[in-house]
Amino acid sequence: MTLPNVGVSEISTFDPALPSDLNSAEAIQLTFSGLVGLDPKTLNVVADMAQDVPSVANGEITNNGSTYTFKLKPGLKFSDGNPVTASDFAFSIDRSLDPRLKSNVATVYLGAIKGAMDRYAGTNGVTSIIGTGVVVVDPSTLQINLAQPVAYFLEAMTYSTSFAVEQSNASFTNAKWTDNAVGTGPFMLKEWVHSDHMTFVPNPYWYGAKSKITQITMPFIKDTEVAYKSYKAKELDMDGLGATITSADYADAKALPNHQLQEGPYLETNYVSPNWNIAPFNNQAVRQAFAYATDRDTIAKTVLKDSVYSTDHIVPNGMPGYFAGLQGLAFNPTKAKQLLTSVYPDPTKVPAITLTYPDVGDNKAVALELQSEYTQYLGVTIQLNGEDFNKLVNDVYGNNIQFYMLAWIADYPDPQDWLSLQFTKNAPNNTMNFNDPNFDALTNKADVEQNQATRFTEYNQAEELAVDEVAWIPFSQNKNTYVVQPWVSGFTVDAGGLIPDSVWANVYVTQH
Repeated sequence: MTLPNVGVSEISTFDPALPSDLNSAEAIQLTFSGLVGLDPKTLNVVADMAQDVPSVANGEITNNGSTYTFKLKPGLKFSDGNPVTASDFAFSIDRSLDPRLKSNVATVYLGAIKGAMDRYAGTNGVTSIIGTGVVVVDPSTLQINLAQPVAYFLEAMTYSTSFAVEQSNASFTNAKWTDNAVGTGPFMLKEWVHSDHMTFVPNPYWYGAKSKITQITMPFIKDTEVAYKSYKAKELDMDGLGATITSADYADAKALPNHQLQEGPYLETNYVSPNWNIAPFNNQAVRQAFAYATDRDTIAKTVLKDSVYSTDHIVPNGMPGYFAGLQGLAFNPTKAKQLLTSVYPDPTKVPAITLTYPDVGDNKAVALELQSEYTQYLGVTIQLNGEDFNKLVNDVYGNNIQFYMLAWIADYPDPQDWLSLQFTKNAPNNTMNFNDPNFDALTNKADVEQNQATRFTEYNQAEELAVDEVAWIPFSQNKNTYVVQPWVSGFTVDAGGLIPDSVWANVYVTQH
């Protein structure tokens, strides 16, 4: 099967401790796996390498929600045939937090574990959380102790920072260990020709139902138009993985016979973000002016030809806790101009502004439209800077980008992934330097609240603050659009853009 990775010329990492992008996660998901995963249809947490999902009812969540006990399935092995034990999971979780790796995502998903933040920062003498935060009870039992109860912990454990790596295989200092990576997923890496393709073959020790696919070739195709043309030429078995079908191809894909186009709500919000520490966006009225000057409907309907949904929400439709009643900053050019001139009566005095965007797919067309809107409705000059996606992500995490366009895709189905994770004062993803103590107080309460209705209400209130104060300027929610050739059966992608490992047992390719 030929399964392209579209939008990049190379994945940024194949180390489960490190990915902050979907393209890398897609490759990692083939080869590595964890204790729990997500059901591809419901997005509920399901058992993976654990025998079951811990719960209070089965006695595996104790200490008022602060202690989780996982029992491993019997007979688990790595793809090289070595056994998988609780020690491997303890090592893998502790390794993700090791400061030598400098993971941008480790504390995001593992930070609730007791000692995790000190382990990551190398503070208070914490050089390992094995024996405290993660405890090996016996070879088949792992206990995880949290600093305090958090309601989203099991969802966070579905991210790859918790996936098993083999202690004798994974390195802390040599990034090239992944060229010969050993994992526990349905496939294993056969070949990696950097900046060209990866090849995967079935893992003979895979613990789940076996796949009928004998080989997966994953070419890297940076240009989305090139990928779609290759699909139309029957050179690819599917297209859209890593970068959904673009607006230019959407109508054509919709007209393909045999229902090749698959689509539905995608848990991805596209946004532009002002850096609160860099003028002119260090002023709330200016930030709001740009939000009111953003014509989301024109972007969705005219620029992107209805291939996306227009939105002013941060948390996308389809997520648990979605706030249908949110009062966003709807397009209002008159109000936008009033707000800007209240700060800069002469728009020519507004400091120079550069909008940096990932130079792939439809992003340039959107950036050009935003440039036009801000010039027309605010009277300001906007310079555009298209960057390689991976470079932009690195630059953004350096907190030195004034105004940038990116997207966030759900890592797990909980509003915490969209709010606390992005905008609390010390959140690793707070690359726009958002700062509101009221937001922090609301999300801190919601993160630990055990009553779901109460915590969703608190998250809704926090989202309203983040939208009103302009942490992001959301403009669209993607549709989960991809095309699959008629000779491929059983293939599906979940609403987060990933292929859960359980899917592969149902995929097969007929001759064509």
